[in-house]
Amino acid sequence: MNKKALVSIVSTKTGISRADVEDVINKTFETIREAVCRRERVILRGFGTYDIKSYGAQKFKQPRTGDYYELPPRDLPSFTPVKAFKDAVQQKA
Repeated sequence: MNKKALVSIVSTKTGISRADVEDVINKTFETIREAVCRRERVILRGFGTYDIKSYGAQKFKQPRTGDYYELPPRDLPSFTPVKAFKDAVQQKA
């Protein structure tokens, strides 16, 4: 499902115009993105948690040349679903 389909489904279920639903979804995503960029944890009860995971520097070997390289430390966004969400996905599989 893409954002356009999500907007359409939510609009149909709520009776709110697609333009209004799209605006709310865009603002929701923007707010989550801004909070995570500020290193805040975003907890949506019954859905999951958006957070930042920090990874330290990693060394790896280039097999062809035998040279060693180091990847710098980095921070990546992460999402952890709640147990009920995970269980629902497992039941559908």
